[in-house]
Amino acid sequence: MKKLLKYLSLAMMLSLLLVPAVKAKAAYSQPVKVESGTENSFTVSWQAPAAGTTYYYKLGIGTSVEDATTKLAAVTPTTVGTTNTCTIPNLTPGTKYTILVQASTDNVTFNDHATVVAVTLPAVPKNIRQDYWRASDEKTVFSWDCDGNAAGFQLILNDGVDKVTKETTEKTCTYNCDDDATKLDVTIRSYVIDTNNSKIFSEWSETYRCFGQPMLKENDDGYAISVVGNKLKLEWEKEPRANGYEIYIGSKRNGTYKKVKTINGKDKTKATLSKDNKNKKFKKNKDYYVYVLSFRKDNGKITRSSSTYLYFYHKGETYMTLKK
Repeated sequence: MKKLLKYLSLAMMLSLLLVPAVKAKAAYSQPVKVESGTENSFTVSWQAPAAGTTYYYKLGIGTSVEDATTKLAAVTPTTVGTTNTCTIPNLTPGTKYTILVQASTDNVTFNDHATVVAVTLPAVPKNIRQDYWRASDEKTVFSWDCDGNAAGFQLILNDGVDKVTKETTEKTCTYNCDDDATKLDVTIRSYVIDTNNSKIFSEWSETYRCFGQPMLKENDDGYAISVVGNKLKLEWEKEPRANGYEIYIGSKRNGTYKKVKTINGKDKTKATLSKDNKNKKFKKNKDYYVYVLSFRKDNGKITRSSSTYLYFYHKGETYMTLKK
């Protein structure tokens, strides 16, 4: 009986040795607190593991705890003591980051100490531009740029008759103005979704004003563009929202266009040009592509209409076409 008990005891000990060891998960004794944040940085703080002890720290920031661990580097807090603070620069706007802090008393063995997940502020949309304008139905297409990441964009559109708010996940928008519209003012802000599933918005962009491209007047021969005595004459409809006009000429439909004249004042709707895009005199038997765009000056900033419509002068004949 004693031998049997002895063998059973040995068997139990062996079975315990064969059970896989359970690895303890790293515990974070303190959270990292985000004191403030911008589009490109965080200022964070954390509490020391214990008061009255000197600690060394490593900080890593990445898309996950694992990623942050691979990017750990020694850091000297700007404020050292019970509460330690540090600013993390050169981040991407609208991006979710995991911040990891490790602590050590001997600068050799470091232990996970604190962590947090935070999102940088989204960037303010910029470079708003009018891409397309169609005279028949007041259809306007405009687009913009935005640095970093954004989950979407909120727009305020005001055409002088209606003021609407729209949201989109694209960096472009199509809007049909009211027939009686006198303008289309566009203001945009971006947003991201934070760790609480709430929207964080950027500041609003500057207001961009869209307006129509001037159309050449029609006549019995097509459009009011002609070559008379080695000079090109053209006449267009007034754009009431403009401060002036620019005239461009090219030799090919989708080639390079040169600005050949600037006209200040919305009421000046005709021009006579003496030189073409190659600085040569005009000839009746040659081909020219011409377009007029309107511009506005508001508070020192110039905005321009799109250049959707082209006018083709072909040996005395005139046609309207579109840019591809």
